[in-house]
Amino acid sequence: MSDFSIGIDAKSLNSHHVSEFEDSNEFFLVRRGQTFTLNVETSDSSLLLDQFYPKDVYLVYPQGGTSTTLLIAAKSFRMTSRKATTLSITVTLDPRSTPIASPAKISVIIEQAKGPVRRRRSSTGDDSASKLAAIESEERTFSILSDKEMVVLFNPWCKEDLVYMEGEDRLKEYVMRERGRIWWGGKASRAWYFGQFEPQCLLALIEIMKDVRMEDRVSPISIARVLSYRVNDKVLEGNWSGDYSGGSTPTSWTGSAKILNKFVQSAQVVKYGQCWVFSGLLTTLCRTAGIACRSVTNYVSAHDAKNTDRKELEMTGGYNRVVDVYLDEKGNVLDDVTNDSTWNFHVWNEVWMQRPDLASGNYGGWQAVDATPQELSEGKYQCGPCPVFAIKSGKPVKYDSMFIFGEVNADYVVRQRQADSSYKEVSRDTAHVGKFISTKKVGSNGRDDLTLEYKHSEGSIEERIAFKSIGHGIGGAPAPVNPDLSVVFDLKDIQVGQDGQGVLKVNSKAKETRTFSVAIHGYLLRYNGVRIGKLFTTQAEGIAIAAGENTEFDVTVSQEYYEGSIFDKVMVQSYTYVKVAETGETSVNIDIAHFKTEPPMIELPITVKVGELFDIRVKYINSLKKATLTDLTFELSPIRGVTKGFEKVITDFLAPGKAIDEVVPLSIAKIGQHELDFDLTCNQLGSNPVSMTIKVEN
Repeated sequence: MSDFSIGIDAKSLNSHHVSEFEDSNEFFLVRRGQTFTLNVETSDSSLLLDQFYPKDVYLVYPQGGTSTTLLIAAKSFRMTSRKATTLSITVTLDPRSTPIASPAKISVIIEQAKGPVRRRRSSTGDDSASKLAAIESEERTFSILSDKEMVVLFNPWCKEDLVYMEGEDRLKEYVMRERGRIWWGGKASRAWYFGQFEPQCLLALIEIMKDVRMEDRVSPISIARVLSYRVNDKVLEGNWSGDYSGGSTPTSWTGSAKILNKFVQSAQVVKYGQCWVFSGLLTTLCRTAGIACRSVTNYVSAHDAKNTDRKELEMTGGYNRVVDVYLDEKGNVLDDVTNDSTWNFHVWNEVWMQRPDLASGNYGGWQAVDATPQELSEGKYQCGPCPVFAIKSGKPVKYDSMFIFGEVNADYVVRQRQADSSYKEVSRDTAHVGKFISTKKVGSNGRDDLTLEYKHSEGSIEERIAFKSIGHGIGGAPAPVNPDLSVVFDLKDIQVGQDGQGVLKVNSKAKETRTFSVAIHGYLLRYNGVRIGKLFTTQAEGIAIAAGENTEFDVTVSQEYYEGSIFDKVMVQSYTYVKVAETGETSVNIDIAHFKTEPPMIELPITVKVGELFDIRVKYINSLKKATLTDLTFELSPIRGVTKGFEKVITDFLAPGKAIDEVVPLSIAKIGQHELDFDLTCNQLGSNPVSMTIKVEN
């Protein structure tokens, strides 16, 4: 009714942890399970609200653009005060059954108390009107609908909510922190601006969820699974081709907020992203929704391609927990029959929640969930949530535990083609996959090692038991290897602009001289394990090594091999194939080398005055001998309430050996010590992030 209005007492929202949301005046924001106070007011001069009491409080949800509505009753409400023009009601929404991220109107039904009706004195001076009339009252009921909509969020501070998390330091880190770090190539971290309290992030969450059924909005389990799919279906398009025309290079993104703003403004899928970008987006959206979330990076992450053979599907869900690599007779990788791969690194997420849908087991806590489109799950590119404890233990539970187990604990098996066209297993490494699993440490930019949260120690009995348990007992023993001759090629990380250096190490435990042949095949590899070309082959035959001898051979990888092919975090993968003449035994050694780039040189004052402009200087030299760098862009990530950041194209072309020296002005709006996250990007070398600290004084 137009004579009434509904508002919320701002002080009652202090415990809801929603004040950080920027420009949230479009909605009332509350967390379910936390009390808040509604104020019902009237502009009707003939009504005295101190004669009324609340009968019902509902949230009214529209249903898919139709005229029908869904009413969700408040868990509890009580009148806290009555005045002539204001009726105050304390309300609590059920922490288990209230849908989240869907705008709803507030409906309050008030009823007049029985007894004499009191009316206000008339301002006209009419004696009959100025007296308080005592009449026999008939009950009057008003149904009041708010003009402003309410959006409900999960409540990790409420013990009854499935997302409840103990520890203020952890809540601050995994729900409230807006800036963090994501580990990626070369076992290094990069800064990421999650920005979950910026207005576009809430609007994006609402838009992504708008056609999700109300019953699926209640549980964080279903919300996490829905978001893992919607992020890659509606928000961001993945691209691992190396051709990013028509969109942004994945390495150029430094945060989620900019992507979500583009999505909200255009109502179209944003181009392009890769795994760490999908993970950053999912962290943002989960934190916006009120779910504790963090980005997690797994190094040497297996992608066990799904086998559609019926027997394999019945026994293992299509995943045999083995990365199968096939070689020809000379040790070259056969890409046409090698479907599995190992990603140099892969970034997914963990969300914190209880799992009452899993009947038994210690399955509450961190759950793995992945928004990067890899394999179909129930017909969609979605993955998780899956209890991390179940992955470590080898328990086949919901959702996608077999696939994730393979990512961290698959065996790496090399099979070589024989003369009769069959394939012989020549190498099985049970410890190759799943290393250095990383996330940001609580309260600092340091690294927290999660490897032993996902898997038992390599080589332990428990690790093999888990391997066989999740595959219903399927799992082979390591293949026999030649015990008396070890040949390993170690290629060091390559500084861009210089030749690469490697060492072939030979160790003989034989009691007599051995003669062997060796072939080292170097491939250019994208970080997701896709080989995009061979860089070099080095081979030798008839190498003799005396009994018990150890020796080394230097191997140089010329800059000319790779200079025209560096882009998008590519790396070098080497397969070293060895055959012993006396025994006929063969072995394969695999190594990865990264390209290292010099970071830009950034100069800024140690101390500046708040609100005053100062200069930031960036210098950079193209160290390549032949390749021109294109679209060099210098960027500073925003910090809410501190600086809006910037993005400046420095130059379209930077020829070999040439340098840039540019100055960008900046001001900072808040006193204190601030960490500034810069990035210099170009099409050839991708991202070059640098973080620096500055002190701002009054």
